Amino acid sequence: MESTFLNKGGILLIILYKKGGIAFESELINITKFSPGTIQSWKERLKEKGYIEVTKDKNKVYIKLTKKGKEIAERLITLETRIETIVEEK
Repeated sequence: MESTFLNKGGILLIILYKKGGIAFESELINITKFSPGTIQSWKERLKEKGYIEVTKDKNKVYIKLTKKGKEIAERLITLETRIETIVEEK
């Protein structure tokens, strides 16, 4: 996903939202092409802010949007759409 104004945390929230609110950590790495360390760092930040929940099951790590995270993702998508519209008009 390419974005010029969202930080990597915002990108992760949007991807989770578009995937129905839940994804494997490995999926996020594959989709974003972010390093595992980058995903880990942002995962911790987003978890601390209450935007995601992290569940480990054997070798898999699930990342799920919380209600708060879903609300933020919706705002970011709206903002992204508005900015793209403005840029395209110019």
